[in-house]
Amino acid sequence: HPRLLDDEEIGSNALIVLFGGIETTEAMIANALWAMLSHPPTLARARTSTADLMACVEESLRWDAAVQTATRYAAPGATVHGVAIPEGDLVQCMLGAANRDPAHYADPDRYDPWRPATVPHLAFAFGRHFCLGAAVARVEAEVALASLLAAWPEAALDHGRSRSPTGHEFRKPAALWLRRSAA
Repeated sequence: HPRLLDDEEIGSNALIVLFGGIETTEAMIANALWAMLSHPPTLARARTSTADLMACVEESLRWDAAVQTATRYAAPGATVHGVAIPEGDLVQCMLGAANRDPAHYADPDRYDPWRPATVPHLAFAFGRHFCLGAAVARVEAEVALASLLAAWPEAALDHGRSRSPTGHEFRKPAALWLRRSAA
């Protein structure tokens, strides 16, 4: 018999959904733009089709996701590589590290939107903890980036004023400046 959430639990969940829908989506779009502008050949290809643009977004999610870690509590009977984790222990899941695991991704530190998708990235987590807003975030990224690239067809990264994405848990560029042309 499921238990109803109390007002405090409803409020806490609403804050998580709101935060996830604003801050992390903004960072996801900024990180994808940073990745494309930092790799001009991929930017040129991203301008050619929605499929290529979204390949760039998906690779940026793997390469430099907005959310790098996820804190969870161990379930009963949790075992990782033969090590038992007591029920209720705090576990820090390093999603960013998993997305660059060389056992799953060839040349994992290279940004390559057209790499074979042998393993799905974990930018939106996995299983029962998969991000509720993942589909909406992808649509927002597509609309925002396609609109920007259409409005500024000669957009280029201003390397002097921009800063690469940073952050241990949440990651995005501290500053992202564009110029209207590469020249």
